[in-house]
Amino acid sequence: MLKIQPLKCSDIPLFLNEMNICSTAFFNRLQQLKYSCGCHILFECAHVAGNGYCFDEQGNIIKDTEGYKIKFDYRPENTTDKDHLYFILF
Repeated sequence: MLKIQPLKCSDIPLFLNEMNICSTAFFNRLQQLKYSCGCHILFECAHVAGNGYCFDEQGNIIKDTEGYKIKFDYRPENTTDKDHLYFILF
């Protein structure tokens, strides 16, 4: 169903490769996030949808095959709300 994998910065390139995510697309998206937030981005974890499941635009897991397979949870480094997470989908 759903696998949660805690992430360290050093794990991200290997994880992207294992999940067949273009590293250039990922890091371009990361740069856009950093620019819009005006600070560093801290990744909390990655969620991987299992066979027959995917994520919708709101980041919810649904039973379907047409959607996003990976959801990265993050928070801006300078946020005051440490409990609120944002996400990007691939």
